Amino acid sequence: MDNNLLPCPFCGGAAKMVIIDFSNNNSDLPDIYNVQCTKCHADASVCLNADEAAAAWNQRVDHIGEANEMIKPNDDNGLYAKYRVYKNNSGEPVENCFVLQPEKDPAAVEALRVYAGATTNKQLAEDILSWIARN
Repeated sequence: MDNNLLPCPFCGGAAKMVIIDFSNNNSDLPDIYNVQCTKCHADASVCLNADEAAAAWNQRVDHIGEANEMIKPNDDNGLYAKYRVYKNNSGEPVENCFVLQPEKDPAAVEALRVYAGATTNKQLAEDILSWIARN
């Protein structure tokens, strides 16, 4: 079955089918199937059968055409489309966003601190401030 799985779209690693069997626990829950990369551990949706799990893993979105339309970076560009962000659960692109790299840019840390103070999402604010304190 693993021979029908495409390589990982992120690192090119081999993929494997993971089956979680609940029958060992005297449970009535059905087995669940998930495909994971053996190298970077990326995974696809959890499914109720192997065919659905393989199909979810093998689904690919062609972003090369989109990438070729992006602005080429140069020293005169400010905020430009340097990164593409995709939703983990669907692979759909997230539009109108940008990436902060606080490990490379101290101003990004300050931006995160200000955001944590301004958001009404208390859990998000706590997570951001906790992350800042650890790094």
